[in-house]
Amino acid sequence: QTFNAILGPKRNQRAIALMPPATRKNRILFIDDDSDDNFFHALAISRSGIECEVDTFESSMTALEHLRGMGEDSDSEARSPDLIFLDINMPRMDGWQFLAEYDALAESGQMKAKPVIIMLSNSANPADHASPDIASDDC
Repeated sequence: QTFNAILGPKRNQRAIALMPPATRKNRILFIDDDSDDNFFHALAISRSGIECEVDTFESSMTALEHLRGMGEDSDSEARSPDLIFLDINMPRMDGWQFLAEYDALAESGQMKAKPVIIMLSNSANPADHASPDIASDDC
């Protein structure tokens, strides 16, 4: 219900549909520099009834290091995220820089690419954060 209140019922169903059928507990990764936002994202998921584990990172650099380390781990597929929610406006390494590094990891075969949902704060103007490097097919 909380997740429905945040995304709306139709978007909630689309987010669930992005995740693969569960042969294990699905895992969602939130990358947002605001710890309160991460808390409420995780709370919304837990109250939505979606069976999954939630990992949160307040730094895109730390999240990227975590994902790189998973590529070296033999049990990495069991712990890798099925869906990533990414804040674009972050200090040091913004969301677009994270995406470029994440894509490079996937292209090199170090990890399997997973869907990424881009998040902006309510006060952010999406046009101010548009990436010229992202083609319309990527959206």
